[in-house]
Amino acid sequence: MENKPIIFVSNFHPFISRNVFDSGALAKIALEAKEVYVFVLKHKEEYLKERYEKGNMHIIGLDLESAINAPGEVRSRRIAELFLNTKTKHLHQKIYLSKHHNYFRYVFARMIMYLTGLLHPLRFLFRRYVLRNSIESPFDEYFVKYAPTFTLVTDPFSPYDTLFMKSARKTKTTLVAFIRSWDNFTTKEYLQVCPDRILAQNEETVEEGVKFHDLPHEYFRLVGVPQFEYYKKYTPISREEFCAKMGLDPKKKIILFSPAGDKFSSTDWQICEILKQFNQEGKFLAPVQFLVRLHPMNFTTLTQFTPDSSFVIDNPNVSLKTRAQKESEMDMQNVNHLADSLFHADVVLNTVSSLLIDAAIYDTPVVTVGFDGWEKNVPFVRSVFAEQSNEWMQVLLSKGLSPVAHNARELLDFTNAYLVDPTIDESTRAFFVEKHCWKLDGKAPERIAQYTLE
Repeated sequence: MENKPIIFVSNFHPFISRNVFDSGALAKIALEAKEVYVFVLKHKEEYLKERYEKGNMHIIGLDLESAINAPGEVRSRRIAELFLNTKTKHLHQKIYLSKHHNYFRYVFARMIMYLTGLLHPLRFLFRRYVLRNSIESPFDEYFVKYAPTFTLVTDPFSPYDTLFMKSARKTKTTLVAFIRSWDNFTTKEYLQVCPDRILAQNEETVEEGVKFHDLPHEYFRLVGVPQFEYYKKYTPISREEFCAKMGLDPKKKIILFSPAGDKFSSTDWQICEILKQFNQEGKFLAPVQFLVRLHPMNFTTLTQFTPDSSFVIDNPNVSLKTRAQKESEMDMQNVNHLADSLFHADVVLNTVSSLLIDAAIYDTPVVTVGFDGWEKNVPFVRSVFAEQSNEWMQVLLSKGLSPVAHNARELLDFTNAYLVDPTIDESTRAFFVEKHCWKLDGKAPERIAQYTLE
């Protein structure tokens, strides 16, 4: 036991519980460790202790708000934002311009993004600056007290994890970063602290890390996508049981609609109205019903929509009371419910969610909603087209994973085609899953543990 390492792990994002903890990766790490200390936000401490604290696993809750809002931390994040030159970050600047009408700031930001995209040495100097100007943080005392051998950071772009990494770099601990989501390298900020090893989900993620963040190829270890491997192991409940649970008719086709959410669009309710009208007019080629699955972390306002008996609104999240919806956690009951929903859906209508990847695991056809209801003059930054022009959505759509409906007529036609023949595009979906998930061999948790302790 004395030769076993002490390991620090972070959990500051709701998806980490699903990706790393519930997938079995953390349990496999704990088997090889003397002690594992998991750092979480203070308001989640009690909830996560109930779920995970046992044996050599210890949950430590910290109040980090004042630390991440220290002037030096805020300044570093703002610089890191400008050092990431991607289409997604350009869109973020346009959104800021549309809200604040500060053209000088917009032009200045775009100029800096362009120049730093060319001047690699400047980005290296920035990383030096970040480490030399690290503030004292609540993590420091724990690194001194427990002297961990390995530190696994599970969301290296979050301000909490960035602070965690800075504290780790003050010690001799080996720093390992798990890239929480395959789109993080293009949507977040320039990675402020370079880890010793980086656990990536697939080869495209590696290429983006090298291209946009100056990370050496040899730092990467491919692990796959643990939450999708869970889908392959899970046995969904029967259609009859699922429909009884949700108030659906097992004899009718199920169309699962995933709205964009208020963050991205204000016309989700109009898509619901269009679907309702099509159904009332008998335009679907099979009897259908609609399961509207709201995003577990982004609010979706549908108050202007009047559902009829063919609609069921599903709001799947575990709220931590008094906190924003972004702080919600998905427990295994909710994960299983998502799997059941995707398995029993006959067609998924997606807008700007990565749910189309989840659906592909179950070979469920997906149609992408690429229009803003019946609105004609939606500002670009509030249109679904804007979000779909980001790198991460382009990666999905360029693979032919889902046809894009640019108007209501196309939405009806694509949906009807899949209702009649769900095998359309099944080879494309299978190829995408193979490439995106890298491997679906059930061993992603083992690889996470192996490369963390390498």
